[in-house]
Amino acid sequence: MKKLISTALAVAIFAVSNIALAYPVHSDWAEESIITCDKAGMFCDMTHITDFTKPIPRGDVAELVVRAYQNVTGLMIDYHSEHFTDVDSEYPQLAYALGLMNGTGDDTFSPDDYTTREAMAKILLTLYARVNDEEPVLSTN
Repeated sequence: MKKLISTALAVAIFAVSNIALAYPVHSDWAEESIITCDKAGMFCDMTHITDFTKPIPRGDVAELVVRAYQNVTGLMIDYHSEHFTDVDSEYPQLAYALGLMNGTGDDTFSPDDYTTREAMAKILLTLYARVNDEEPVLSTN
């Protein structure tokens, strides 16, 4: 399970898509991780992404971390809330309900804005803690 978590967290940094017959643009070094996560069902229905090497929007990050959480825990989240006013997808709402991601202010999520590396670090740390039933431990250094 920890290998799947590690692989999922590593691949979550990159935008990925439904990999049916051919892989979108990607770096050779990432292929094994992409295949592993695809086989785990993490990239279903993400056909809008055609290049793994491009920056990833917040809406796609929300979908990836919720799918990673569901894959690792086996829990299917049934949450119906309209916390954010600027999203059509349920994934930002679920990521927020799980405590994995926050909005950008004024009840907005900004799903098309790109995720920064610092935000991704916080999201991944929180995801790791949630799937291990821990509180995130933030360094004070």
